[in-house]
Amino acid sequence: MAASKFLPLLSLSLIFVLGVRAQVQTPPTNITTGFVRFANATRQVSWFYTQGGLVAYDGDVVFGTVAEFERALINVTYTSEPERLSTKRRSYPPSLDSIVKRANSIFPGSSGLWPGGQVFYRYFDSDTESKLKVYVEGALKAWANEVPCISFVKLSNNNDPNGSNGIVTIKAHNPNVFYCSASQNYDSTKSLWMELDTGGGCGIPEVTHEWGM
Repeated sequence: MAASKFLPLLSLSLIFVLGVRAQVQTPPTNITTGFVRFANATRQVSWFYTQGGLVAYDGDVVFGTVAEFERALINVTYTSEPERLSTKRRSYPPSLDSIVKRANSIFPGSSGLWPGGQVFYRYFDSDTESKLKVYVEGALKAWANEVPCISFVKLSNNNDPNGSNGIVTIKAHNPNVFYCSASQNYDSTKSLWMELDTGGGCGIPEVTHEWGM
């Protein structure tokens, strides 16, 4: 089966096949809610700022860097951190006609599919690789066993805090924060990320789930 036709089913199938556990063991406290512009629609979501300088929404989905998120942010409707309110805050939401429930849904032919079924990834640095390699490689092996039409291509480590468009950069929490998070879907226009606890805090089942996002 062609990778482009199979990819929309990956997350659902592997979550059930591999028995993934919940990803957020200790919920973050710096929560903000508002309207954000995604690639094909506007959504109202809740998000938090990670210790690694990224923004995660809907629990464990990484949007990207703070700068990338700020460009997509329309307004803030609630925040536990008032100091983060900016001039983008408005007292009214966008037009309801522009809001959909699932802005990141993936269908055959979608730009969110990985080109050719190849997923490009790298570690932030050698220390990150040494701490997380066993869990990441275990997760990739699980994917390869279940979905052989997908391949993962490891690139050289790179600690650019801005990441690279279309490449998943894997970072380690320091210290651990008891949750794992990752970008959702392929996007050639912005950085892609995975943030993991070390020491097995984000083990093979959790990392397998994060690749499934």
